[in-house]
Amino acid sequence: MSRFMFGLLLVLGMCCVAAPGWSDAPPHYTELTFPQLSDWPHVQPQTFTLPNKARVVVIEDHELPLVRIQVLVRCGEAQVPEGQEGLGKVAVKALRSGGSRSYPGEELNALLENKAAKLSVDMRFASTKISLDLLRRDLDSLVPVLGDLLAHPRFPEDKIAWAKKQVLTEIARRNDNQQEVAFREFKRLVYGPETVYGRLPDPETVQDVRRDDIRDLHARHFTGANMLIGVVGDVRAERVQTMLAESMSAVPAGKPVQLDFPPVEASGEPKQQFIHMPGVNQVSILMGHKGGLRQSKDYAALQVMNAVLSQGFSSRLFQNLRSRMGLAYSVYGRFGSKYFYPGVFLAGLKTRSANMVLATKALKKEIVTLHRDGVTGEELQRAKEEFVNSLVFRYETPKEILDRQLYYAYRDMPADSFERLVENIRDVRVKDVNRAAARHLHPDRLQTLMVGNRDMVQDQLSEFPEMKIVELEKGD
Repeated sequence: MSRFMFGLLLVLGMCCVAAPGWSDAPPHYTELTFPQLSDWPHVQPQTFTLPNKARVVVIEDHELPLVRIQVLVRCGEAQVPEGQEGLGKVAVKALRSGGSRSYPGEELNALLENKAAKLSVDMRFASTKISLDLLRRDLDSLVPVLGDLLAHPRFPEDKIAWAKKQVLTEIARRNDNQQEVAFREFKRLVYGPETVYGRLPDPETVQDVRRDDIRDLHARHFTGANMLIGVVGDVRAERVQTMLAESMSAVPAGKPVQLDFPPVEASGEPKQQFIHMPGVNQVSILMGHKGGLRQSKDYAALQVMNAVLSQGFSSRLFQNLRSRMGLAYSVYGRFGSKYFYPGVFLAGLKTRSANMVLATKALKKEIVTLHRDGVTGEELQRAKEEFVNSLVFRYETPKEILDRQLYYAYRDMPADSFERLVENIRDVRVKDVNRAAARHLHPDRLQTLMVGNRDMVQDQLSEFPEMKIVELEKGD
């Protein structure tokens, strides 16, 4: 035997001795053991109120020399007067691009670029969010810039004109994406297109925006009493308090604006709508109705119910409609629960045009079955574990924790609402979910929306005699 072969056999023999049972079958997954998952980080935020009544939440994180400042203003699309749709979008774009009294637009951009800082302004439905990301060393120089922008925006006419063009471009392109059209129009179907929840800006209302309208919106809402400021990063809370008190001193205290959200009427007779979108070869199908409120006593049970129906690989929609029936690559759903107004419950998928009828019936069947029969103990346990474990990854960084704290503070919810939710989820029982499903799911009120190419499903539309067919044109 050669020296090489002898050495090879010796090595193989040693491996066999060092790893006894190497040829045994791997253990079953039920026999595997894992270390206890670490709980989500419990960071204690520090809170205080500035002399101008602005509330502040600070979370210190000294791992990196970075800081994020967020300002939430009680001014959203819902607060824009009727007939002025588009005013909010134009206003926030002009606020950011126009700069302030001491830092006009181009100077502001150059200053931020030189310091590798980022400033953004975005109006949502219930609030306006201003975010400033910067290096710790630039706090002294950039926080006053933020304060000046909030207190003394310029809103020059040329930037307002530019903002209008941007919004008009968005309107012209808002029908380009099939899924975006489906979600937008389904919300309007549930809430009503003429309500504050369903209205859309159009070219006329955007063109009618005037500088005085923008200045009035700013003066009414951008006051200390209507601001919630969050700071996270390499800072000291005491220093932040002193710095913000000085930099925000020019922002008037003002009075709190009452956030007015009209009641959402219960869905009446179920409606069926098909939106014709030429050029697509699949159909997006959404089905649902008015959802719930975040403060509902059934909120935890409804989240578990929704997880059973539509969240994850083990959900009913995934297992039945996607895996078993092969009707869609992706399925989705949510039982929306807003704080200020009811959210939207929906379940949906995107399927081949040839499968439109089959997919619609299968989707409705899952909702009806859940409403009628509820969930099983096995489904409940799996959904609870997946839901609670996923929460760890939603709130594992100081920035995510700050976002959560701002969400609660903006709505005057208890600071420990997250911990309460986790405990409530863990306490949910089968009878709780089944009661919630029977109470909050309404198969007889389901609104149905389809977005697809009418020419490819013409022979199937006869299956829906109540279907209203709507043309979708660019810039609608």
